[in-house]
This record gives sequence, structure tokens and C-alpha cells, in this order.
Amino acid sequence: MVHGPAARGGWTDIVVGAGSSGCVLTARLAEIPDRRVLLLEAGPDYAHPSLLPGELRHGNAPALFSHDWGWSVVDDHSRLVPLPRGKLVGGCSAVNTCIALRPEPEDFTSWARAGCSGWEWDHVLGHFRRLETDLDYGSGAFASHHGDSGPLPVRRPQEQELTAVSDAFLRACLAQGYPFVADLNGPGAYGVGMLPLAVLDGRRISAAEAYLRPIRSQPNVRIQPNTLVSRVLVRHGRAVGVEVGNGADVATFHADRVHLCAGAIGTPTLLIRSGIGPEDHLQALGVPVVQPLAGIGEGLQDHSQCPVVLLAKAGVIDPDGPCAQVLVRTGSGDHGPADLQFGVLNHVDLPAYSPELASLAGGFEAFLVCVMLQQPQSRGRVRCRSTNPDDAPQIEYSYVGHRADLDRYRKALRRLWELVQDPEFAAVSNGVIGLDTATVRSDDDLDMYIRRRVQTAHHPAGTARMGVATDPASALDPRCQVLGVEALHVFDASIMPSIVQANTNLTCLMIGEMGAEILRQSAENPGAP
Repeated sequence: MVHGPAARGGWTDIVVGAGSSGCVLTARLAEIPDRRVLLLEAGPDYAHPSLLPGELRHGNAPALFSHDWGWSVVDDHSRLVPLPRGKLVGGCSAVNTCIALRPEPEDFTSWARAGCSGWEWDHVLGHFRRLETDLDYGSGAFASHHGDSGPLPVRRPQEQELTAVSDAFLRACLAQGYPFVADLNGPGAYGVGMLPLAVLDGRRISAAEAYLRPIRSQPNVRIQPNTLVSRVLVRHGRAVGVEVGNGADVATFHADRVHLCAGAIGTPTLLIRSGIGPEDHLQALGVPVVQPLAGIGEGLQDHSQCPVVLLAKAGVIDPDGPCAQVLVRTGSGDHGPADLQFGVLNHVDLPAYSPELASLAGGFEAFLVCVMLQQPQSRGRVRCRSTNPDDAPQIEYSYVGHRADLDRYRKALRRLWELVQDPEFAAVSNGVIGLDTATVRSDDDLDMYIRRRVQTAHHPAGTARMGVATDPASALDPRCQVLGVEALHVFDASIMPSIVQANTNLTCLMIGEMGAEILRQSAENPGAP
């Protein structure tokens, strides 16, 4: 069965996945009059903010397990680490902590070195500016670096808005010698400052709210939720549509072009089910080989975090208040200048976060101060367990599998330990649980603590990376077309040659903006991919 719009000859573009990149790409393509865009999403769609469940509507806390795929990572100690990913229109931007943090310019220098021309900082900066309305720095002296008319509002908490926990964290950081940074989204930002957030009047502004809501009534766009794509259809080396459903309940949608925005887990598994990926894996699954690409599903990277848990004094925690307000961007000394983050979570559902730590807390409220590793050396991979799209993928990743990552964590946690001992925390904390000075001083004991507590920071990337065709690790050319398959592109966190030194949501929005530019250029120049 073939589906398409009733008029004008069918879809020109199918976008698979309504996460951050997919929402942007759909909205920008819809601005082109002759484009007819079908956006397919496996999860539900809340077409108006009034329809959102309460936990998704407000921007004070993440709702990571509210609309989740239920995936887990298997690390090298056979430990299952949950990897929550948003399964709804808006994707992770609809369930995350609303952090709108930019990468560092040198992140894109490394992309260019990997052969990704067109992705240099001077070029992508224009797209970062285009996507935002920075309510603090969109005008005045910072205007050349920030946007003032984009779909996504960005603002930073004012000092008087800080919770008692965030205020203590800020003061402790300053007392420990970290410089105050007015704009953490400025190039070379190094120190402690207020987090840029995509929150307006307490309301979460997801990619769906920012980009899709204004174009929902346009006749050249259809947003179709609750539709799981099983594979891409390829005929004579060209993508011609997608198949949805499984078993006897299968339908097809045809289009001139197919764009995958299903994320760093969903995109490589969809490609593999389509016969595009490592040849030995395709053969093991019994999938006919359409295009052998060894890099599909390889090179998984993810930011990780390791917490220090503090018991809160009575009356300090407001579970309905903002979750994240202040952040330190700093360096480990042997990597990039901002390859570490220190952050505080003002409140946490400790039983959900860690039943073991909740037991140690004995029913008392707690907050977290975390180290987050921004340039991991560890790598993993994503594989399909079967050709059934409903089966969870096999995700293999050790968050401290590379010795350098463990060494950096050890040094960083010792710095963080000094930070949480600062007298500024005395007003809000009754001490640390699950960690003590003796453990911090012992390399072996601290390594054991790290291996036990480290987990995802929710930013998987790099599983269908851009690069040059001669590099066997590359899956895409620098214009994000799948190597060897015409009219098939990827625009999401999968494409990153190396993970950026920032929470990835803002970068994924930028990738959607870049994708729209690439496709417009291709239409204007038919000889382009």
C-alpha cells in the first residue's frame, strides 16, 4: 500500500524521527513552496501545549523516563546502564533538562580536520545564531555572536532566581578560584556561570514547540506520530521511500528523498535493517546487503557523568523548582580547554536515580554535584538484535573503557571533592553519602567508585559519522548523504565525527538547520548530492 498527499504527485521528502534535528529540518523544508514533507515519528504527538502531560510542560525538571524507548547500554562489566531517549514528537528536547549550551569553536576545527568541509565554526555559527532568540545577549555588544529572532528562546537565570543549592554551588566555585563567566555560550568560556536554558516563563520550549507548532497548519506538511519505520526502501542505488510496521501490518511511503533523524541509536539500526551497514553483521541477521558500510553503528561516543551525592538540610529542596541553573566549564589539563563540566542538580528523584543511594540516604532529600566528561576517549557500538524494529538494539559502551577516561575522572572527582567540602555548602548540606575522604585518596577505591557510579549524561553520538569516502569509518560524505546511496541523508547526532564539548541538543538543532541549507543548495544545484 502506497501513501502520499492527495495532490501534486506525492511526497518530495520523508523525514524519519521528530527529535531536535527532525523538527528543524521539517520546518525549514516546509518553508520551500514546492516541498511536500512527511514527518514520521514512532512516539505520540501533543500538537498543542495544553495537551502536554504536566511533567513535559514545565521546564524545571527532566522527564527522562516519561516517554522512553526503554534502551540500556551493556558496559564491559556486564552492567546494564539505562540510556533514556525521548520517544515522542520533540524527541529528547521534550524530556531533557532544557539546557541550551553551545559547543566550543575547536570542536568544529576537529570536524574539518576529519574531512568535513563546510562545517567550520565560522559557518555553523550563523546557524547557531539563526536558531535562537537570546533574551540576554541577542543585542548589544554580544549581538555578532548571538541571535535575536530565531525560533528558540534562550535565557539564563538571574542571581536572585537561584535556589539555595545553586547559590551555594556558585559561591563555592568562586571561593575555589573558578572565574565567573557571564555567557557560557561565548567562545572560550571557561569558569562558572548561569546555564543558558530553553525555558520561557517556566515553560519548556522543545524543538516541537519552537519549530513545528508554527507550521502545523501548512498544507505541504504532514506530521504522522505513532509510526515506527522498519526500513528504508532502496531501488537501483537510490532511496525511494520507507516501510513502516512489522509482519502482516506493513505500509510503504514513497518520496523523492529520505532523511534520517532518528538519533545516534535509531538511525544506525534503521540503516542496518535496510541492508546498509557492516557486511558481516548484515549477513548474520539475514539482511540482503544493499550497501556495505563498515562505519554504520561503530564509533559510539557519549558524555558520561559521575555524581557526588549530598544530603540536603531540611527545607532546602523544592522538587517543583528549577533543576539545573549553574555550570562550570573547565579543563582536565591534558585535553581540550573545556573537556569537563561540573554541575549541580538542585533536586533529584533519588530512588529512580539509584535505589542503592536512596537506601543510604534513609529517606532524606538529596542533591547531586556531578563531573561530566566532554571528550571521552572510550568508544562503543550499536547493533541490531534482529530485523524486528520493535526489538531493542544491542548497545555496547564502557564509560571508562579507555584508561585515559578513568584517569581524568579520578583527577576531576578529587577537584570536585574539594569543591563540595567548601564552607559555602554548610548552609544547605548535611554531608556526602556513598563517598568519603579515604576513598577519594585511594586510587583503587576511587576507581571502583567511578566504575560503579558512572553513567550516561544522555548524549550518544557518532554512529554514522561524516568523513571522506576513503576512510572506512565514514558512513556519510560531508553533505550527510549516505555513501553509495543517492537521495538518502542523515541529519542528527549520528553524523558527528567527534562529540562536541557541550550538551548536544543545541548542536542537533544546528545540524537540522545545516541539513536544510544542504538540501536547498542541492535543489539549486542538481549536480550536488
